[in-house]
Amino acid sequence: MKRSEAVAIRKALDNLEKKLALVNEGIFNSSAAEVNENMGAFRVWRAEGDYMRGDVRIDPADGVPYWAMHDNGLSTGQVHRPSVSPTVWVHCHGTSAQTARPFVAEGHNPYNKGHTCTENGAVFVCVQDGNVFAPSVYPSAWETV
Repeated sequence: MKRSEAVAIRKALDNLEKKLALVNEGIFNSSAAEVNENMGAFRVWRAEGDYMRGDVRIDPADGVPYWAMHDNGLSTGQVHRPSVSPTVWVHCHGTSAQTARPFVAEGHNPYNKGHTCTENGAVFVCVQDGNVFAPSVYPSAWETV
């Protein structure tokens, strides 16, 4: 592939990320299905990078897309890996059995109807909006997939 072709593809992917308009964690959370469907549009997080609030990156440790709640990165002196920094990065909830991820309790990033998670080897789908409780803690908010 020619460099010019690769640059054109990257530009198209960056434009898709902007088109999603993930301007806050609530929109990111409610757009989980679209984020999961378009994961190829998002760049991989790198420790030597600089990230602004609103950037979406895939953490190579777990393959999950995350939304930056705060500026961070090499130039700020605060390098925060998404998968271990829930106060800086919001993870994208799964929206299918294929994208279901282990349950994570976060008051600022609740599960809504249609979001999926895994717990104890089982896959669950959330049946109510605004849920912050695991399937084992609040089973009436979840159905087994």
